[in-house]
Amino acid sequence: MTGPAARTEKAAAAAFFVRVAGLLGALLGMAREPAPSDEGQLIRIGSRTPGPRPGSARLALLVLAFLATGLIGHDPWKSDDAIGFGVAYGFLSGTGDHGWLIPSLAGEAFTRDGPLYYWLAALCARLFSPLLPLPDGARLASLIGVGLALYFTRRAGRELYGKRAGDLSLLALLGCVGLLVHARVTAPETLALAAVAAAYYGVAIAWKKPLKAALFVGIGLAAALLSKGLQALAPPLLAIVLLLPHAVSIRRLTFVRAAALGIALGALLSLPWLVLVAARDPAYLAAWWSSQRAGFSLAAQPGTWLDY
Repeated sequence: MTGPAARTEKAAAAAFFVRVAGLLGALLGMAREPAPSDEGQLIRIGSRTPGPRPGSARLALLVLAFLATGLIGHDPWKSDDAIGFGVAYGFLSGTGDHGWLIPSLAGEAFTRDGPLYYWLAALCARLFSPLLPLPDGARLASLIGVGLALYFTRRAGRELYGKRAGDLSLLALLGCVGLLVHARVTAPETLALAAVAAAYYGVAIAWKKPLKAALFVGIGLAAALLSKGLQALAPPLLAIVLLLPHAVSIRRLTFVRAAALGIALGALLSLPWLVLVAARDPAYLAAWWSSQRAGFSLAAQPGTWLDY
């Protein structure tokens, strides 16, 4: 595109990024100069030393400014973005053989992931279709996933190390290079990340609040399985297994009860989809199971959880 229209479009884009940069500068201006009394003091992440913390509203604005930039306004990028939107569009268009039960891509059954993220992406695309193109609307599911991941990471950090460390945990996750691209594409890994963070938060509070912990562990495990499959279950289950001997040795049975209830709840929430798929298309379930087992191998094809 050339001529006045192109110059107008470029000027609008430049003005948008100037506004975003100004917002980020204002938010980052909350950092203070160290007071004289701070000299010589060692601030540790694990300490509960009081100090200035960014407010929740400022953190939320910073997260929104970071994640929303580049999320919409472009065609699906190659590979994951195009594949993710294709699966979500399969639900919207009804091109699969089993409606909204089994994910499909270009009319063929899709076994790499679970259906949960694509359900959410399809719902977002349909809900925001009056305002956004379908690919942009579907991509809002990634915004929800990364937002929940940041939220539960902050909650877990606050529970384990204090409020200031919780804020720093959120910022540390936000600064991960992997989010720079994957938070802006239609990728189920974003919702799986949120599910794992929710399960970790449940593990963090299991020592004191077993019932609440079991709820978050169970929902996190089920969402991880239904988003990315068996591979996403490994991190939270490994954390539980590693902590169980310690909990037993110090006779903290609240953790054991929370873990047992959480795993049982996760299985209960996951079973309906697995049972329905087994009844409707046993061959798909067998192919899905085989694909999930292959994801644990270092020789698995690109696109598995190991790439992230």
